[in-house]
Amino acid sequence: MRIVKILIFLLIFSSALFAESVKIGYVDMQKIIFNSNLGKQARQKLMEFHQKKQAEIDKKQSEIEKLKDEIAKKGAFLSQEAREEKENRLTKLQIELKRFIEDARAEERDMESKLVNKILTKAFKVIQKIGKEQNYTLILMRRSGMGDPLVLYGNPSVDLTDEVIKRLNKETAKK
Repeated sequence: MRIVKILIFLLIFSSALFAESVKIGYVDMQKIIFNSNLGKQARQKLMEFHQKKQAEIDKKQSEIEKLKDEIAKKGAFLSQEAREEKENRLTKLQIELKRFIEDARAEERDMESKLVNKILTKAFKVIQKIGKEQNYTLILMRRSGMGDPLVLYGNPSVDLTDEVIKRLNKETAKK
């Protein structure tokens, strides 16, 4: 029991001495993703991709609606074979549209993931530079609005997010 008390005392005492030389900061990764120039460019690419796919979806939906109207208006006057052919075509178009939408969503998620990873990779390099240049012992990550337990409280004076965004923008502007 006495050894445990001595160990606890030594841990507390040594951590108190150690704490004086510790320099800790944090960055808000979500803010970096949304506010950096790379993040803005990524959102623009995603929006353009989404709009392009949405235009294709709208075109396919229009084709389906035209065929539905044609079947509804002329269906009674068509032969059984012609009607079945149009209904089969309609079913095929609906299945193709559903597949197209699923593929477009998957492609968009994949694109978003790659763009975010690219931003994070570059941001981590900037964070490491800041950490080395300014002698940080530890830089933690905070994701705003995510309830992230990595930083439960952070004094704004140790928030390095804006500095990371500024340097990241500067580095990517060079290229």
